[in-house]
Amino acid sequence: MSATGCCEPAEPERDNPPGQPALRYRTGTWATFRAAMVARLPLQTVPPDREDGARPLQALTARDASDPTIALLDAAACALDVLTFYQERHLNEVFIGTATERVSLVQIARALGYEPSPGVAASGYLALTASPLSTGPVIVPAGAAVMALPEGNAPPPIFETSEAIEALAAYNALPVTKRKPLTPLATGDGWVWVSGVATRAQRGDGVLLYGADRDATPGSERWEFRRITSIEIDAARDQTKLVFERGLGDSRTPPPEQVLAVLIFRNRASLFGHNAPDWKTQSDQAQLTAWWSAGGTMSGVPTEGTDGRTRLLSRTHPDTKAPWPVTEWPRFALSEESAVKNGFVDLDREYAGIVPRSWVVLADPYNVEAYRVLRASPRSRVDFTLTAKVTRLKLEGERLDELDRRATTVWCEPDAFLRVGEPDTSAVTGATVTLNGVFSGLGDRMLSVYGPDASTGSPRGEVVKIVAASVADGLTTLTLDPPLAGAYLRDAVVLNANVARATHGQTAPSEVLGSGDAAQPLQRFVLKGKPLTHVSSPADPSGAEPALTVRVGGVAWSRVPYLHGQAPDALVYALRYASDGTTVVEFGDGITGARLPGGAENVVASYRTGLGLAGEVGPGRASLLTRKPAGIDGAMNPTAFSGGADPEGPDEIRRNAPTTVLTLDRLVSLQDYEDYARTFAGIGKALAVGIWAGQRRLVHLTVASASGKPLAPSDPVIVDLELSLRSYQDPMHRVVIDSYSARWFGVEARLLIDPAHRWEDVDAAARAALLSRFDFASRAFGQGVTPAEVVRVLTSVKGVRAVDLDGIFRVDDPTQAAPPGLVLEARGPQTSGGARQIAELLLVSTAASDVALTRMSE
Repeated sequence: MSATGCCEPAEPERDNPPGQPALRYRTGTWATFRAAMVARLPLQTVPPDREDGARPLQALTARDASDPTIALLDAAACALDVLTFYQERHLNEVFIGTATERVSLVQIARALGYEPSPGVAASGYLALTASPLSTGPVIVPAGAAVMALPEGNAPPPIFETSEAIEALAAYNALPVTKRKPLTPLATGDGWVWVSGVATRAQRGDGVLLYGADRDATPGSERWEFRRITSIEIDAARDQTKLVFERGLGDSRTPPPEQVLAVLIFRNRASLFGHNAPDWKTQSDQAQLTAWWSAGGTMSGVPTEGTDGRTRLLSRTHPDTKAPWPVTEWPRFALSEESAVKNGFVDLDREYAGIVPRSWVVLADPYNVEAYRVLRASPRSRVDFTLTAKVTRLKLEGERLDELDRRATTVWCEPDAFLRVGEPDTSAVTGATVTLNGVFSGLGDRMLSVYGPDASTGSPRGEVVKIVAASVADGLTTLTLDPPLAGAYLRDAVVLNANVARATHGQTAPSEVLGSGDAAQPLQRFVLKGKPLTHVSSPADPSGAEPALTVRVGGVAWSRVPYLHGQAPDALVYALRYASDGTTVVEFGDGITGARLPGGAENVVASYRTGLGLAGEVGPGRASLLTRKPAGIDGAMNPTAFSGGADPEGPDEIRRNAPTTVLTLDRLVSLQDYEDYARTFAGIGKALAVGIWAGQRRLVHLTVASASGKPLAPSDPVIVDLELSLRSYQDPMHRVVIDSYSARWFGVEARLLIDPAHRWEDVDAAARAALLSRFDFASRAFGQGVTPAEVVRVLTSVKGVRAVDLDGIFRVDDPTQAAPPGLVLEARGPQTSGGARQIAELLLVSTAASDVALTRMSE
């Protein structure tokens, strides 16, 4: 209350509770200033220091806006309103929590020693295809450019290799083994697999399997001969399955342990004399002539006999007068032929395909024997009324004289095949991969693995490092780090060891920035191209370094974060970034950094342009070589390019700037690790917890890319983060880094809406509100969802009067639903049974069918 009894306007409320988006600092507004001045007109002394306190304005009673005095006060109130508005805005721009202008946030961050990230290029790997016509290694230099396939109306990003590699045509598609390791034959096995599909084998053909024992010792029984009953061809693995009429081995003799060869006999022969005329059909005179020519003596007439085996005998006892039974030609039995006793046997005709060191198998109804051919020669033979050109064989083996001349089948002229393991249909996965063949020089190379998923058949890929390569038995076994995360169809997976790291960005032509002037301090130049590419790097604490080289007079100068503190003669420069992506190159003043020397157009920059989320293209899209290196036919990214990030926005600067005074360039607490990882270029979210691994406690980091996508262990941003941590962490701490597993939940709810609103609008707004509140940026790793949160989001939607929530549930497992008042859990990082389990990020499903919103009637 004033002295005149009039009420003065109240002072404006300037209480500032914590957590507010803006500070209230204004002393008044136009209305309050005007009201205060009008209220004080009668109290104003004129002049202000007059001792008698005269108030000549008491008589002024006009309050109409058209009065000149009131108009003057109105104008003054307007000026004060503008002044206090900007005073309040200026105050808000001084604090990092309330500043809204990027330039203010940048200046505040720099005062804390933090330079806002200008963004980082997406990085990944390119699998190169070397020309099969190249005779040796193909040198692929750094900077080989590959363009991604266009998508939509956006310009296709270009990627360039970050390193030079040697590519070999043999590494384009390393063949994985498609067969299981060869195991010894077991008694009872009824089949064998051989290499190749052009065996020409048929049902009924004979097969001989022999090992080292039979090869060295003719008397060894460690061999098997079987007839083929069926054939299966596996063209994909280039092998054939031969199925036998009965199993191998028996209770006394097992099959050979190591089969030297599998011989398939498609040709059959007979012994000479197998088709000799029946002895019983010959005349008496012919029989006597045959006996006489055989060198025997007879005193009686030969008579018929019934036994199947007879031998040539002489009647030597004078008292023996009975007729002697004879059923076969003299010397017809192999046991009576002197040549057979020496290992010789004659076949029924000439066989040019039987050569020394080959094998034959002789079989009659009672005996089966395998023989090694020592000699084979053609000759003529006349016997048993037969005349023929035959092949005489010198054989190595047993029981040749026990075979029946007429009933013996000679299996000959075999084709030899290697015995191989059974087809391997298992998935390619794990820490080791075996290649079919001998390959050298694979150690420490990166390996691209790309092919159909063994479970779904959809294509997938990953890149791992070959930490060791060993050769044994004609196979190469690769040890991988990390182990393969996926499982791939063995018949279709492609392994490529011509892998180069690549980043988003295109090399610009060398650019003359200007001319140095030694008389001018702190010279600045602006790069014409933008945005300047920054690539992931463990050398910089920020996680990124510019792809820029600045030369002055042909000499490269070094980049520093700040010119402050630099020596007067230091050949350095600093970079500053504008909000529009422009890059400014700033040089010293002779006190903090050297001044530029004078010269005409002596400041030249070489750099690349392009960065951000636009470079995160999917697998297989980067495949167009813009400048094909000699000897390279193609390229392809087996995995998505990841780790890209746009320049930091206001919210990111507010969150990340204080970390410089929190970590102080050392990592001690879990929060230090989390802050460091979160501010690393390309990382959008991080969580650090301590977990136990046996008797040791680990620092476990869960990270996600700036785009919200999970990262693979071999992604360059993960590799660089791990290397960067080693420079600042406690060496006693063991740090492991994992990405996360995205999980989704669904909602079932009924909404009561205001009749003035359309259901379609409310439904769309409610779904948008859920997606906004439960998206990647708003949720934390391992954070669960409560029904109350969902109800609060839905009731905040304009037009919703009431919500009846029927439930929330996990989409991947609908049986996991949150009971009323409880939490729908999301797993945090932990160990179980000695194995690490990565954290889950629980998000609302983007599928309309998983969010069931229905209208509720009153």
